[in-house]
Amino acid sequence: MSFLYAFGDLLGKVLAKNRDDNNVKTAEKSVFDEVQKKVEQVEAQDTQAKSRGDILREYREKILEAQQENEVNPEVETAPRSVYDDLMAEVEKMREQEEQYNREQVLGRGGHDPIRVLDDMPTPQPTRPTQSSMPNLGAQAVTNSMGGSLAMRAAPDMGAQQSNLRIPDKSLLRILQYSDNAINLDGRRSRFVLVDYKGQQGWVLENYLNFN
Repeated sequence: MSFLYAFGDLLGKVLAKNRDDNNVKTAEKSVFDEVQKKVEQVEAQDTQAKSRGDILREYREKILEAQQENEVNPEVETAPRSVYDDLMAEVEKMREQEEQYNREQVLGRGGHDPIRVLDDMPTPQPTRPTQSSMPNLGAQAVTNSMGGSLAMRAAPDMGAQQSNLRIPDKSLLRILQYSDNAINLDGRRSRFVLVDYKGQQGWVLENYLNFN
C-alpha cells in the first residue's frame, strides 16, 4: 500500500499554508523538495512487505530526519517549526483515515467483529469502469498535484516501479488507456491512466488529472 500520491497532496497543502501565513517565515522550496525525496526513499523499498501503519511511521521518521538536517544545514535557511509540525499532523490524519476506513469495512460485515489492525483488512475488489465514464482516449489532461509532482509507474499498480522522470504540476498529458482496476484514495475510487508525457509513457492516478 503506497501513500505517496496522497502525501504529495498534503505536501502542497502545507507549502501553500506556509506561503500564505504572514505571521511565519516562508520556508525555501528546497525544504519541501527534501521532504519529498526522503519519503520517496520509503517507497523505493519493498512496501508490499510492510504494514500500512509501518509505512506511515516511516513517513513520520523521514519528516523528522529532514527537519534535523535542515536545522544544521548552513546552506539552507532553517524552516519554521510549524512546517514540520503541520506535515506530521497531516500524516497523522492519514493514519486516522485509514483506521476509520477499516472500522467502516468491519461494520459493513455486520458490526459485531472486533476492530482489526490495518494489515488484516481485505483489499476491496475493483469494478470494471464503464466506457461512458471514461474521457475519450487520445484526449488531453492537465496534472493537478497541488504544487508537487507525479511519478509515472511501469504498471497500473501502486507497487510498480516508478520512472525517474517526475511530471510537474499543471503539465499537459495525453490519455492512452484506462486500467480495469482501481484503488481507494482518500475515500475516493481512482483508476490508473496510461499517459504520454513528452514522449514517455507511464501510469498515474486519474484523481490527479483535470480533464476540463
